[in-house]
Amino acid sequence: MQSFKIEETKYTPYVLIDPENNNFNMTGQSYPENAAKFYKIILQKFDEFIQNSDQNAPIIVNFKLIYLNTSSSKAILILLDILNDTYNNGRKAEINWYYHKENELAYEVGLELKDYIDVPFNFILVEE
Repeated sequence: MQSFKIEETKYTPYVLIDPENNNFNMTGQSYPENAAKFYKIILQKFDEFIQNSDQNAPIIVNFKLIYLNTSSSKAILILLDILNDTYNNGRKAEINWYYHKENELAYEVGLELKDYIDVPFNFILVEE
């Protein structure tokens, strides 16, 4: 699989699936008009990435989200379910959730998502 990238817009995050480094990155804000449509290709590519990447290498998922709406949260939960199934089948994985000290909402969303999965979940404070 080749890397997959979506550039950031005012309403959608930057997304990079990097099979060479075995990681998934999402940065920015996520409140697209149609989250189901926006996330459909991301979920397909993520699943493809999981299936075709080096099964012995851990998967690292990095979220650096400033804001996401409810529809985006639901789509990210689906992505995390895919990752969680893989993790529970013996694949190493890790989630890094970056947040700013003054952005309590982003931190709380991370806490909620963490409760749904078994994958190790790291909270990383960004000082800027």
